[in-house]
Amino acid sequence: MQKKLLSVLALALVSVSCSIIFGSSASLTVTVPSDSRATFDWPAGSDTIITLDNSLDDPTDMAGIEVEITGIGQRMTFDASDFRAGVEPFGVPNSGRIYVTVQLKQHGDIVAQGASSWILEPKVEWEVEIERSPYPIGAFIDETDINEPRPRCGWWWCHGVWRFDIRDDAINYAGEALWLTVWRVHPDECADLCP
Repeated sequence: MQKKLLSVLALALVSVSCSIIFGSSASLTVTVPSDSRATFDWPAGSDTIITLDNSLDDPTDMAGIEVEITGIGQRMTFDASDFRAGVEPFGVPNSGRIYVTVQLKQHGDIVAQGASSWILEPKVEWEVEIERSPYPIGAFIDETDINEPRPRCGWWWCHGVWRFDIRDDAINYAGEALWLTVWRVHPDECADLCP
């Protein structure tokens, strides 16, 4: 009877989510926005039209993406097949430092790579968004900072932006970079339209 009870308790413990194990109310979602295409002039005001695709199937786009997350009590890795299937939000600790490492491969060679980290907080719904583009879509960085490795973002919920250069022989157009944007949403904090 005691062995059976221990087995049931062990099974119950295994099935408990990360957020409960950590006593956490914080979560993280990792996305590659590959479901929409955007066409615009680049550089702005020029006659050159580019199309952003971020396809997870095309080796000249995001098919070679690899993301590693540490500092959350375990190491998690994601690649294009995971992003195609959809990465569900998962629990992260309420405190400590999280580390995100990104690599972009093309034909087996690393053509872009970089790392970011930040301090975790209770209740925060974090989102890491990774894209290939001339600037981080939606983060509203100052145009004068576009070539900086860590430009300041100016949109609600934007916690940080990191720019990683793509090797010259692997870019699709001049100025293309690999961007990592971290969004921070706290359900008890007001942003945008506040009463």
